[in-house]
Amino acid sequence: MAGQQRTVKGATVLAWWDRMVEKVAQDPADMQIRGLENALYFVCRRNGAKLTRGQPVASRPENLSPAGGDNAPPAGFDWTNGEMVFDVLQPDGLVAELERVTGIPEHPHGSSRAST
Repeated sequence: MAGQQRTVKGATVLAWWDRMVEKVAQDPADMQIRGLENALYFVCRRNGAKLTRGQPVASRPENLSPAGGDNAPPAGFDWTNGEMVFDVLQPDGLVAELERVTGIPEHPHGSSRAST
């Protein structure tokens, strides 16, 4: 059962997902990377975003539109402006690990963090 919640911008989650797919493809035997990809996959699924394992979302434009295709997020989810809830036991640890492994910060320099 989840203990804490934290939100992360959908655009950041999308970038993390695509980078994780790349990393798994580079080294499919790396269980740490696979576990991290799996955790991110389930965070996305719990938020209603239907992803295809092993396929970057950015390579499928229909995924960015609520009206497009079987793998599109449901109506109302906005990858550009929406936020995903990281409703897991240690959301700060998961976010920190995603930042470390992907090299993509949650809050790029120069952006302001909205209070949640």
